[in-house]
Amino acid sequence: MSLVTPSFLGEYLVVKMKKKHKKHVHSALYYAPRVLALIVGLFFLTMLFDLKPGFSVCNFLGAFLPGLIIIIAIILTWNKPRRASLVFAVLTLIYTVMGFVYIQENVIGAITLPLVIVSALLILSAKSKMFI
Repeated sequence: MSLVTPSFLGEYLVVKMKKKHKKHVHSALYYAPRVLALIVGLFFLTMLFDLKPGFSVCNFLGAFLPGLIIIIAIILTWNKPRRASLVFAVLTLIYTVMGFVYIQENVIGAITLPLVIVSALLILSAKSKMFI
């Protein structure tokens, strides 16, 4: 019966409220980069609509793989924000280099900027996880 003293209950409630508040603040920072990464992957999949009716397998894979790689990367690293930020930084570099080779230079920002934002948000998510 000594466990249910008023001081114990008060301390328990204060600890519970602090945990809830921190979890609530952290949830927006937790889900924002992940949802944004899924949206970016789906945006890249819209390149499938640009294919001409007589497209080949290489054309299909060229339009399908960039979006699929992003979606698979975020699914595999969902609970590991440090690894996910590293993966998205590498994907940003790869897509930038490939973009300069195959795509016009003015389109590169539309491809790399969302990935840079996702990577930065994942780094912030990892840093905030250390302090909570």
